[in-house]
Amino acid sequence: MRYIPEPHVLRAARVLLGTSLEAAATEMDISRTNLNNIEIGRINARIDTLFKITDYLEAKGVEFAPGGWVRLTNAVTKKSHKTPGDPE
Repeated sequence: MRYIPEPHVLRAARVLLGTSLEAAATEMDISRTNLNNIEIGRINARIDTLFKITDYLEAKGVEFAPGGWVRLTNAVTKKSHKTPGDPE
């Protein structure tokens, strides 16, 4: 059975990535309003939409775990904290 995070966890994951609501919605081909309503729990999304959101976030390096845990994979974390002048 596939784990689907709670709405607030989906939002936390997107924010952790540093991705705006508009950019994420565009990349997922979901309306900005619909994504916002899903993230704040205003609407119950269809299962295929929830899979689309979690697939997008996981492809960007987010890991979900039951209990509301969310983190970035090491590869993404290292990349996101790279400063100018750091070796490749």
